[in-house]
Amino acid sequence: MSLIHKYIIWFGAGLFGIVNVFAQTPQDDMIRMNKKIILATAYDVELEMKIYKDEHDAKPLYSYNGHTCRDGNKYFVSMMDRITLISENTVLLVDKRQHMILYRPMDKNNAGTPSMLSGLNVDSLVKSVYQNVVYVSNTSDLKVIEIRNPGGDFKSIRFSIDAKTDMLKELVYVYSDEVKKNTQNARAVISFKSIKLGAVKDPVVFSDKQYISRKGKKVNPIGLYKAYKLVDQSEIVIE
Repeated sequence: MSLIHKYIIWFGAGLFGIVNVFAQTPQDDMIRMNKKIILATAYDVELEMKIYKDEHDAKPLYSYNGHTCRDGNKYFVSMMDRITLISENTVLLVDKRQHMILYRPMDKNNAGTPSMLSGLNVDSLVKSVYQNVVYVSNTSDLKVIEIRNPGGDFKSIRFSIDAKTDMLKELVYVYSDEVKKNTQNARAVISFKSIKLGAVKDPVVFSDKQYISRKGKKVNPIGLYKAYKLVDQSEIVIE
């Protein structure tokens, strides 16, 4: 999985929420939002991601539209010609560029909260760099909060929140010099075009029947994906 795709899943699929309007500091805003994210068990989000070669470039190198949704422990993410599906009995990664499907049955070894959200902990991040969480802008229309020097892959992470609707509008990553050197990417901008909280209207999105068929222990790709190579990871033990 690419670094960019990793963080799309990590933040793009989970980073939205309601920010308590009575919070007095940017740290409070972030911690409160984190609590709402953990409690958000159902949503449907349309987003756009743009990747820039240099931090201050106006024209992106790449631009992608994406779709992610959740209903309890079921997840769907479609971005950059990859589909990640976690359903009640299946974990799938469909790579349209490589014409490949990675398949794993859902069982006691990999059941529970998927890593896309369990790896997200804004609360701990804010507490670890408390003095580096600042308001870039705080008006009656828009709150812009930046975490400066969070460490790891980033120089900064910026959150733009609609002050009237309390929804996340934009997320901006500025990558570290090492990441920029290795990937030729300096900045990523995720714009949330549509956020719908509550039950997903089209539950078919969580079904694996459009990708694979089962007959006993035999699993095969079907339909539009019939010619794809299927890699069955059923026997791989997750520690």
